[in-house]
This record gives sequence, C-alpha cells and structure tokens, in this order.
Amino acid sequence: MLRLLKTILLLLIVSMGYAQTPRAISFTPQNFYYREKGRIEDSVLRTPNLGLWYVLYNNVDSSGSIWHDTRVGKFIGKWGTVTRYFASEDYVSTNFAPITGSGNYIQNQVSSPQSGSGIYTAGAIYALGRVGIGSASPSYKLGIRDTSTSVYTSTSIVNNRPAAIGVNMFNASMANGVGNWYVFSSQNSANNSQQIFMGSVTSTTGNTPVFVLGQSTGPNSYAERLRIDSAGNFGLGTTTPNSSVTVNGTYSHPTILTTNGGVTIGDHFYVKVTNTANTTITLPLATNIVGREYTIVKTSNNAFTVTIQGTSGMVAGASTYVLSTYPASVTVWTDGTDWWIK
Repeated sequence: MLRLLKTILLLLIVSMGYAQTPRAISFTPQNFYYREKGRIEDSVLRTPNLGLWYVLYNNVDSSGSIWHDTRVGKFIGKWGTVTRYFASEDYVSTNFAPITGSGNYIQNQVSSPQSGSGIYTAGAIYALGRVGIGSASPSYKLGIRDTSTSVYTSTSIVNNRPAAIGVNMFNASMANGVGNWYVFSSQNSANNSQQIFMGSVTSTTGNTPVFVLGQSTGPNSYAERLRIDSAGNFGLGTTTPNSSVTVNGTYSHPTILTTNGGVTIGDHFYVKVTNTANTTITLPLATNIVGREYTIVKTSNNAFTVTIQGTSGMVAGASTYVLSTYPASVTVWTDGTDWWIK
C-alpha cells in the first residue's frame, strides 16, 4: 500500500512539473466515426486536452463533401471539395474548391445559381489549360460548343437565345457613349504590343448602337478604322460617315482582266483588251447585279474592233456597243435589265 501511495505521489509531481513547462502543440491520433446527414468523419488528429487546433478529414458518399477543417481558437478555415448539387454549405465563407472526376475540370456546383457562387452556370466548365463551355475537349483557350439548329434571321439573337450559340456582354450602365469591347492583343519579335479592338458604343437615341473597329498605333495610342453608325452608314477612315458608304482616303479595284476577247466578264472591275483581230466582250446577265460597273479599255494600237454585247438586254439602247479606235474605253453599269454608259 505504501508503495502504491509513493507511485501516485511521484506521478503527481511529474505531471505538475510537465504542465509548467512550455511545449509545442502535440497531436493525439484518434479513430472515431461520426455520421450526420449521410456524412462520415474519420481518422481525426486532434488535441482534445488543449482544444486549440485540429484537422478534420471527411470520407463521404456521393451526397456529401470532402474538406479539411483547420481551427485555431475561434478562427476557422476550410478547404476541400464539394460534390455536385451539394448546396448546404456556404461556398464563400468556407472557400470550397468544387472539383469532380479526375480533377481535370470544374463541375457545376449546383443545379441552379446559388448566392455566393463565383460563377453562375447551367453546365460544366472545364479547365485543362483551356476552358470549354459545352465541350469536354476544347481545342483553344476558350471553346464554346452547342447543337443549335436555329436558322439565322435578323431577330434570331432575341428569339432563339436558348438554342443559338453566342456570347452576350451587357453593359448595364445607363449612359451615352459607353459600350462593350473585344480586345485582341499580341506582340512581335521586338516586344511591341499590338492590339485590335472592336465593340459597340451606345447612341443617344433609339435601340441601334454604333459599331467600331480599330487598332493600336503606338504603345498608348489607338485609331478607329471602321465605323457603322446608328443610321447604318458605313465609314472607312472616318468617324462621321454621311452616306451608305463613306471613304476618307483612296481605294482601288485590283481585279483586272487582260484578254484578247471572246470572253464573258465575271468579277472584274477593269477589262483590258489586247486584241489582234476583231473580237467580242460579253457582259454577264444583268439580273441580280443592279449597280455593277465595268470599265472596258482597248489597248491594242490597231484598227481591229471590240464589240461589247449583253447576255440579255441592251447596251446603251442598242444590241451592241463598239470600240473601234485606239485608245478607246467605256464604263457601263446595269439597272438589272439593261446596260448603260456612265
């Protein structure tokens, strides 16, 4: 009995001395199981005697989550995974990283948008160095795939949104002169940044915005190159187009046909005839090409003629028009039925 009392006294002295000695936090392995709402918690490392810090690992079924729970006093941090459609956790406060499958894509967290979700999506967003929307194997940094069968009409972007493939960027500010932009950036071998921008700018009235396209001209300078205003006028090199097409600068028609004759003209604005005998140039069918023009030039220095005729209709009020001298030229245009001299 005396020996037992001595042993107890010795243990008390040792424990008192140990409690007064500063020490690092230790971990006592414990194995227990806790089931709540289909979740199982096991393999817990904790220090129940201190109650300051522990790591929690959940081994869960398909309806639960897996996360690590770190607590220091009243400070709690969680990180881990949340299975699909599991919406009972607050994604913001717990900082969950939703990952499913083999870890090569981020799956839609819940079946409908939830408060706190960083991305609202009705499908899977894949991340394997590339992002696919509706595609599990995007070929580019961003790939969008759908099986839309909607036939395009001028109102299709409004009526067929659920089926059509498209990207909608909405600037909700109620102001004039603001808009949405796409910017395409790259750099050359001299490390010069180069950019193309295009987008829409709100107009002051109505529902028709202004479309603009431009490019960088220096490190911090840009120039607009093309504009379609709210009236539908198309401008090149001008920000104030005043006609259906307004060009501030020069333009050219490089489609030149050089021929000895005996041909029907196609998509050539200028026709250069180098005939060494009397020859014929036939104009195309005037139907469906209203307003098209051709300039025909006889460049051979001889007395041979160039006869211009239409596939149908008249040429300058007659069946044919003849170039007989050198040099000689004529510009003709069509009203959709006949050809006339400009």
